[in-house]
Amino acid sequence: MLRFLKSALGSGLVATAALLATARAVAEEPPAAHAAPATHAAPAAPAPAHADAAHPAEGGAHGEAKANPMEPQAGLAIWTVAVFAFLLVVLGKYAWKPLVEALHHREEHLEHTLLQTEKARNDAEALLAEHRRLMAEADDRARDLLYQAQRKAEARSTELIRQAQTEAEAARDRAQREIATARDQALAEIWTRTADVAVSVAGKVLAKDLGDDDRRRLLDDAIRSLPESGGAKA
Repeated sequence: MLRFLKSALGSGLVATAALLATARAVAEEPPAAHAAPATHAAPAAPAPAHADAAHPAEGGAHGEAKANPMEPQAGLAIWTVAVFAFLLVVLGKYAWKPLVEALHHREEHLEHTLLQTEKARNDAEALLAEHRRLMAEADDRARDLLYQAQRKAEARSTELIRQAQTEAEAARDRAQREIATARDQALAEIWTRTADVAVSVAGKVLAKDLGDDDRRRLLDDAIRSLPESGGAKA
């Protein structure tokens, strides 16, 4: 498209220059050149005397035929207007219209590109915001899971400690009960054995009349037999 526009502009400028040169040449051409054939058909030149008089006249004619560049010329103006109008038509058809269309397409393309860029930027910002939101949710979820795990660990530890304390207290109570039971059984055994010994001694005392030495000896034997009976029973 740019090459075509350059070619069209170049052709228009060349054509304009050629037409202006032609118009200027036509406008500056002296009228004597057009009357040359009539001069050749005229009779022979007059006498030398008249020729001498004609030289000043020719010099004056040549002076009058020289054009003034600042003087307005109708022919040149007409050709200039015609060339300008032709150039306007050519440029309007082959240069300006394609140039305007190309600029319009370029503007639409740039606008479309800007819209696409803006849309891509908005999409990227939306994706970034979504990513940040997901990361924040993941952090909150991980923090919540860690907190729940800590709470569960603390609860489990507290439960285990309480269970151990309960079991220890139960074992202590059981041991105390067993000790009390064993002590009660031992005391009951001792009292039973003591009663048996006392009954035996009383029976022996009642069975025969003993002296003081015999009664003392029997009591000593009964006292010595108490530990032996308790040890054998245990």
